[in-house]
Amino acid sequence: MPPKRTSERAHQHCERLEKAREERQRVREITERGYSKPRDASRGSKTRQQPERPWRKPAERVPLLLVDIGIGNRKERIAVYEGDRADTLARDFCVRHGLDVQTIAVRLQEEIERQVDLIRASSKQ
Repeated sequence: MPPKRTSERAHQHCERLEKAREERQRVREITERGYSKPRDASRGSKTRQQPERPWRKPAERVPLLLVDIGIGNRKERIAVYEGDRADTLARDFCVRHGLDVQTIAVRLQEEIERQVDLIRASSKQ
């Protein structure tokens, strides 16, 4: 069999990269909804293959805060849980929705921090 042309190999490589990117995005979307990746029980065991387990939803965590954000004519929501970092939530939200990270993420981070501070102050009273 003659060796593949470089352009064919490059095309196949690009297809593999695209499939991997799509899979990472799918996993990211699933985990953002609160599902956890199943642990692979067959790791370390080469003799027995375990059936693939479905994604499982963890025990329901109650969000500390829900922030609704208007984007055009629709609303998107950020769920803030205990231990979440406002800067990470804001940056990820902007990236996911194609918003300007430099300006909008900073304002969104400040708003999330302000609302969390208000909730914590009211719960201490």
